[in-house]
Amino acid sequence: MLGLIIVVLLYVTALLVLMNALRRIKSTKTQPSEEWVTVLIPVRNEEFCIQRTVQSILTNKYHNIEVLVIDDHSTDRTAEIVSSIDDDRVCLLKLEGSKTGKKAAITMGVDAAARGDIVICTDGDTVVGERWVENHVTNLLEEKVLAFGSVKYFDRGGFWTNLLNTELTALVGVGAATSVLGKASMINGCNYSFRKKAFKKVAGFEGNEHVASGDDEFLLRKITKFYPDGVAFLGEEGGRVETEPPASVRQFYYQRKRWASKWKHHRDLLSWVMPLFVFAIYALFVGLAFYLFFDHKTEVIGCIAVKLLADWMFLKKSSTLTGVRLSVFTVFCLQIIYPFYVVFFGIASNFGKFRWRSRSYPI
Repeated sequence: MLGLIIVVLLYVTALLVLMNALRRIKSTKTQPSEEWVTVLIPVRNEEFCIQRTVQSILTNKYHNIEVLVIDDHSTDRTAEIVSSIDDDRVCLLKLEGSKTGKKAAITMGVDAAARGDIVICTDGDTVVGERWVENHVTNLLEEKVLAFGSVKYFDRGGFWTNLLNTELTALVGVGAATSVLGKASMINGCNYSFRKKAFKKVAGFEGNEHVASGDDEFLLRKITKFYPDGVAFLGEEGGRVETEPPASVRQFYYQRKRWASKWKHHRDLLSWVMPLFVFAIYALFVGLAFYLFFDHKTEVIGCIAVKLLADWMFLKKSSTLTGVRLSVFTVFCLQIIYPFYVVFFGIASNFGKFRWRSRSYPI
């Protein structure tokens, strides 16, 4: 029984540290700037969403922008739709030959075309607010070279979307808190920005081009190494974005497998320790709870209740960043599912393959 208590205490202590860090996040007052900004949108087969994404960027209050849509060999009408947008701030680029993937698209945008030193990246199925660009620029004016903001899924209603948004809120909270602690651990590829000079200094994605996913986190690790105090989190509501949720259980499975499979490709100690710590905590929690339940029902239920309370407090604080409205029922269901979910994907992410953007990738 002592083992389970220690596991829960370690977990709660970690959450308390993260919650204390979240309290230190403050909104940055927007500052006037005339810097030129380049928005990069790497796309592949986004015909149903790309026009909405581009239009949301063009409605921003910040006017010194260009929008580069880099098409990764789409087989649908994506390129045609982008070409039809009547705005000289929008430019369509195409990856040629054997160059494929999101990292190649971003590198092409930065190296070949980006006019501004500030580069903001988002995805072709994302919608941004009218002060999104302004918030990124403001956070990069204060000796920062990389900034990232929160993300949530479009609220389609129903239990599935609520469950996904609750989990995503936790991930955003961890990323924001660790950035405050000076050890930024995770960001989302649909809402981050960087100085082009910093991208060049760390040699972009050199060294991890072979990994299909992870443009955001690999760049984050490299920049953190060269600029220890150079990362900012966008605490402002205007820095949020909304994106499409996985459309099916199969898409969700491949997405989470892709996310989880990146850990072993990182080279810094923190990126190895954190996922292994989380996996170990949940594996021990599940194993010990099952093993001890019949002989120590009251104590096991008490440990579960303490964990539930700590998770609720952390999610409540993190939800102020994402704007997600928490449901007690959804959080309770996630408490039951999540330990098994972590253990499953912790194992599954080391084997087989995943599909992303109509392509299959081995792990």
